[in-house]
Amino acid sequence: FSYLMQNYVGNANSLMEPSLADKWKGSADETSLKASDFLQSIENFTKLTYANNGSFYRNFTNVELKGTPILADNEAEINSSSASVKMNFKKTSPNVTISILTYFSLNSILPQNSMEGFDLNSKMQSITIVDANPQRVEIKFQLENETSSKYKMMCVYWDFKANDGNGGWSGEGCRWDRQNSNSTTSSCVCDHLTSFSVLMSKFPISLPWLDEIGYVGVGVSICSLMLCLIIEFLVWSSVVKSNISHFRHTALVNISLSLLIADCCFLSASFQGGKGGKVCLALAMAMHVSFLAMFFWMLCQSIMLLHQIIFLFQQLRKRIYLSFSFALGYLGPICIVIGTYMVNPDKYYMKDSCWLTYEGGMNGSIFTFVLPVGIIVIINTFTLVVVISKLLRPSVSEGDKADDKEAVKSIMKAVIILTPVFGLTWALGFLTFIFDLPETFGAMAVHYSFSILNSFQGLLILITGCFTEKKVCMSSI
Repeated sequence: FSYLMQNYVGNANSLMEPSLADKWKGSADETSLKASDFLQSIENFTKLTYANNGSFYRNFTNVELKGTPILADNEAEINSSSASVKMNFKKTSPNVTISILTYFSLNSILPQNSMEGFDLNSKMQSITIVDANPQRVEIKFQLENETSSKYKMMCVYWDFKANDGNGGWSGEGCRWDRQNSNSTTSSCVCDHLTSFSVLMSKFPISLPWLDEIGYVGVGVSICSLMLCLIIEFLVWSSVVKSNISHFRHTALVNISLSLLIADCCFLSASFQGGKGGKVCLALAMAMHVSFLAMFFWMLCQSIMLLHQIIFLFQQLRKRIYLSFSFALGYLGPICIVIGTYMVNPDKYYMKDSCWLTYEGGMNGSIFTFVLPVGIIVIINTFTLVVVISKLLRPSVSEGDKADDKEAVKSIMKAVIILTPVFGLTWALGFLTFIFDLPETFGAMAVHYSFSILNSFQGLLILITGCFTEKKVCMSSI
């Protein structure tokens, strides 16, 4: 019987050949009805398969067929060249077969009349269980697609009864499993069996004025960082009187310079985005190096501060510290960027943004930026905690209310000054991965906060790095 079914599907494959595309043409309702009837006839024929015929597999030009008997009582898993299916159900008969039909071209024929604003983004997949009446079914399956974290995705099935029997897409009983989806596959969970596909919104999800806030903030940051570097150049000889001050201002200059280059590349990428090419690649690599260099120099400043607090009577050697800082601050990022590109050149950057790729979960070149930054933010947060605990000690021992107030002021000042210089505002960036689609108030607040604080980071560095130090202010005046 499986041989008969394979021949039937082979004939159906012939009807989906591009040379016969004109046969499907007509009004939207006519095309929908033809495709719907065609799809339902194949599904009905598939359900007649007997389980005792063993596994079968055929791969045609426009359709792929795979079937296998199920031995387990409660769950099953079946994989084909273009699909992965996991099922949880209760058998009502000893012989059960699961079959998968993957259509490579039928999705271009089926209209999208019931899902306005969405386009099909995957092959179409029909999953059936040859069983009397399964009491319950939960199915998890993956479909190949070209998903993007910026777009809303929807798992749907073809509802034969929709649109007065003409058929249409429906998402009832299905949900998109975002945690198990990436740039090449979408993972869906449904509580019924039929023909499935994935829709992607035509336009990316965007928040009002978010891009404009980012552009304004980056512009302000560029001007602020240039002013910061000019001030440092003018007052350098006046404020750099000791090794500690030399270390601090060296780190500040390199942090400002790295962020300035990164912000300039970001603005250039916004005009270059979508064009691809060598310029886009160069901008992506330049931003990757510059942002990493900024954080590595923040780490150098954090290490210097920790050493100063913990080892009070042991001074850092100027030559050793500067050699270590320049090696870590620039060679480290360059090695990371080159290594990332060499591992997978084709998936290093996205053409639409000239920035690193994100493929969902822990996949994508973006994590060669996220992981180092995450480690540095954790270390810098620890340094901030050590600084605060150091400031709290006098107030705890003396117990004077005036001293308590001064301690609170000192702590607030330390937090305000060290947070932008240590890059702690970037911790919000990790939350944007969790709230990747900003559809709730909390997610919107995270995205707006991250955009505002980090686009204006140059201004914060100017204020906290230059204007809060009396020697700099006096010398610049």
